[in-house]
Amino acid sequence: MSDITLSLSAEGFLRLRIPSVVDETQTSSIDIAPSPEGLKAIIKILRARQREAKALIGTDAHPVRSQVEAWLAADRAQRAAERREAAAKQLSALDVTLAALDLDLDL
Repeated sequence: MSDITLSLSAEGFLRLRIPSVVDETQTSSIDIAPSPEGLKAIIKILRARQREAKALIGTDAHPVRSQVEAWLAADRAQRAAERREAAAKQLSALDVTLAALDLDLDL
């Protein structure tokens, strides 16, 4: 079985070429942004491929573009939620009343 190949496309994307399990002369390719999320998706594909070398298209080991896009969108949503949660924690830590500031205000 042919191996997956990774190259840089002219547009600057990481191009993953995955050989068909039916006809090794045929490959499908997916362009993935060179980002932390993109690298995470590539690692997910490679790990799935280790477990299931003869995977059919549409599986984690041989995903279609829409699957990869869904993974990337889920990662972005998770990171956004984590950022919102961290910001909320920081804001709650800054919850200060005027009495706690012990200001001498002569009004």
